[in-house]
Amino acid sequence: MRVAVGAAIGGVLGLMTAGPLGATIGATLAGGIVRATSPRRGTMTPKRELVFNRAVETLKDPNELESLAFAFGAEGLEVEAERLRKRAALPSLPKEIARARQEAFRKAMASSDVDAIRIVARAFLEEGASAAAKALSDRADALSAEKGKSRA
Repeated sequence: MRVAVGAAIGGVLGLMTAGPLGATIGATLAGGIVRATSPRRGTMTPKRELVFNRAVETLKDPNELESLAFAFGAEGLEVEAERLRKRAALPSLPKEIARARQEAFRKAMASSDVDAIRIVARAFLEEGASAAAKALSDRADALSAEKGKSRA
């Protein structure tokens, strides 16, 4: 099972970086590496963290995200798997929910309450909307820096 998960992760990384040929090479190499150096189940290794972060930041295809979520879940990383599943579900959200999320994002970006912005950013991050979460976190950081300068 671990070899299959390693191959899936390698395939996704290869696909993201070098296309279909990269996916094949990545799957083959990662499957072999996993077989040789298999970490404990449920451990977020630096390699897994890299794959997870890249997927959350760049992958948009729901099928690829679901495959990766399955791989992470199979390795006992359910929190990460759930975030990937939520990201995969974003494009299929009902229009009303998508509009409400957009409105919440706009209001948070227009706010000057750093704590409130960070709360909204965390909510977006937990729901798989990492780009929105990053934009909100950057806004909160900028406001904090501004407030720090005005106090000095």
